[in-house]
Amino acid sequence: MQSVNDWIQTSVKPFLKQSSEEEDYHSFMRDEIRPILKDPNVFYSCADGVIVYNRVLTTPKQKVDIKGVPYSIDDILGKPGLVTGPALICGVFMTFADIHLNRVPYTSILDYEPLDPIESYNLSMDATEKRLFGLLRPHKFKPSHEVDYLKNNARMLNRFYIPQLDYTYYIVQIADYEVDVIQPFSVEQHRVVHQGDRFSFVRWGSQCDLILPLRKDLTIKPIAPDMVHVKAGVDKVIQFI
Repeated sequence: MQSVNDWIQTSVKPFLKQSSEEEDYHSFMRDEIRPILKDPNVFYSCADGVIVYNRVLTTPKQKVDIKGVPYSIDDILGKPGLVTGPALICGVFMTFADIHLNRVPYTSILDYEPLDPIESYNLSMDATEKRLFGLLRPHKFKPSHEVDYLKNNARMLNRFYIPQLDYTYYIVQIADYEVDVIQPFSVEQHRVVHQGDRFSFVRWGSQCDLILPLRKDLTIKPIAPDMVHVKAGVDKVIQFI
């Protein structure tokens, strides 16, 4: 993982040298070869991007801010009762400079379902990107009057079950308004997915929230701070023993 400032210098500035919107599009759709890392004591990041929060919420009703709107875990999951006590939530904001393929943070059995769109401010994630990158990317940013009303963004709920621990965790993907597509790599439900596997992509992507219910017999704590840049399947974000 890198600090946001270091990441901007080493990765974002070279990315911004694209000379046209067409080249920009191809760069956005890119993938890269990565090692498949295995560690049963951690959760790896599920997305490339900037960690906007990685902390414990004491109840499912406690709120975090998603694109200008406060939401509880119940709200994010779209189904009250999936989490009944405290939980750890790690939100990763995927910027225009990030690869938008999402990876499995811990070997599990996966089921997924689309949820009703979630309302948020910002037409897209441009306002957040502007705060991160300033004037590095002027053509990407909309005028301020375009980001001050609510917009519906597509959302997908992914359930991951770890049989040997009888434990379920969740990833909620939130798409961006411009394309608003979330597509699993396989339509098969209840399939085994391994740590580091690609399981879905978001076009264009905005955010992934990893939600882990806390349990007394498991050590679950954040190990990556807010406002660092992480890579999916590479950077450890949560200790899990």
